[in-house]
Amino acid sequence: MGFFERLFGKNETGRQQHEDKKEYPDTASKKSNPSFLDDIPSDQLGALIDDAMRIVNAYGSLLEIIGEESKSNLKILLFPYSRLPYPKRKIQEAMGLLLEVMDWVGSSDCLGITIDAILSGNLFLENHFAPDEEVPDDPDENIRVWAKRGASRLSPDVRRLFKERREDIWKAYMESL
Repeated sequence: MGFFERLFGKNETGRQQHEDKKEYPDTASKKSNPSFLDDIPSDQLGALIDDAMRIVNAYGSLLEIIGEESKSNLKILLFPYSRLPYPKRKIQEAMGLLLEVMDWVGSSDCLGITIDAILSGNLFLENHFAPDEEVPDDPDENIRVWAKRGASRLSPDVRRLFKERREDIWKAYMESL
């Protein structure tokens, strides 16, 4: 089982199970901290969560493909935005919504997608995707450009969350090897 498959779950099977069950987070047990989600009717919230899940699952599928491709060419570390199934901002917003839902209900996952998966996916999105014109075709140049971009591009919130969860993420990565 690959690293991203471990984080996001098996592609079609896991996604279909969640589609069949429609087990939305239990909003009755939500934490007392206020959220913009408090003002959204439950049917609309369900639709928002469905959209976010569809977007994050499509992105997770792409990460699985990239993981398989990297087995044959480890020098390709920077990928063009055109490979993304949705615009980068839309993927980030979907991941942000799922994180907000998890925080709101006090859960560490949302319909099978964990905080670790979202943080790892966001980290990968920030560090490994760039505008098409900035991504060189030459593998050696690709890795040099990727290295120059560095991790400094991460938002402070993502850095904080990643730091809090890095041990779990590292463990999942090591288990996937």
